[in-house]
Amino acid sequence: PRPYLPIIQSIIELYKVWQRVLPHFPSSSRHTLGFRIDTLIIQIAEFLFAAGFMIDQKKISVIERSSFKIDSIKFLLQLSWESKIINDKKYILLSKHVDRVGRQVGGWLKKLKQNSPL
Repeated sequence: PRPYLPIIQSIIELYKVWQRVLPHFPSSSRHTLGFRIDTLIIQIAEFLFAAGFMIDQKKISVIERSSFKIDSIKFLLQLSWESKIINDKKYILLSKHVDRVGRQVGGWLKKLKQNSPL
């Protein structure tokens, strides 16, 4: 396998953890809230992978969209936790991975904006 950017590795790790948590969602929430979180993680992975091949101006837009989607995941995980769909341990584990991806996206975005001739 080809080595990926560290941020891609992080989103892959997040997805692996998520896939261990999702089956424990109650059926009624798995097909709504669980599916939405799953979709967001996959979309972020696709955006970040594609951004690795883009020119900086387009890259900024895609990474900003990824950042918004990360915030959406944080909100939906909190909603899942507050609704007692996931327990404290799973919430903390997922939050650590989401925060890591968020920090990496934020750092990448900051670097691109600093280097951007706007």
